[in-house]
Amino acid sequence: MRQHLDQGHFQILLFSPNCEIASQYKLQTDIEALPVPMIKLSAEGRIVCANEIACELLGIRSQEHPQLSELMEGLGRSISDWLNDALLGKGLKHPEFLRLTRHASEIYVHVALNKSSEPGDPSLIAVLSDATKLKTLEAQFVQSQKMQAIGQLAGGVAHDFNNLLTALVIATYCYCAMDQMTRVLRT
Repeated sequence: MRQHLDQGHFQILLFSPNCEIASQYKLQTDIEALPVPMIKLSAEGRIVCANEIACELLGIRSQEHPQLSELMEGLGRSISDWLNDALLGKGLKHPEFLRLTRHASEIYVHVALNKSSEPGDPSLIAVLSDATKLKTLEAQFVQSQKMQAIGQLAGGVAHDFNNLLTALVIATYCYCAMDQMTRVLRT
């Protein structure tokens, strides 16, 4: 395998096909070539490897191997519970929205997990996608629904108030008309 170094230099690495280092290097190279943020997690939730796009999204360096719970928080349940369920094969078809905690602004990611296909390796592969715009649109939609509900309530109250005023005007008109008739009849 060929590895590029700085200033036009490169390094050639030779591994036995059954070598664990070779398979790890191939996995890292394969993950790096993908155009989507992707990470491999240990059974404990530690990031084993991440491609460059995932490192940029998470705000980490490729040499860092933090716990996923140090970078994100769940929006309904703890990350450790979610990872444990995924390792048991539960909820793999149900991606989660998580919030990144290392950023000053609100950044949300949509994370889909799958068990690693390597035998004897209890690890997870996670595909990430930036869901900040989606969450922002969702919040705007919820806000517009609230405003619509308030508008409907105000419209209903105004309609009922208008009905009461109409009844009051009619009653007042009837009272005035009866009073006028009474005066006419007395004279």
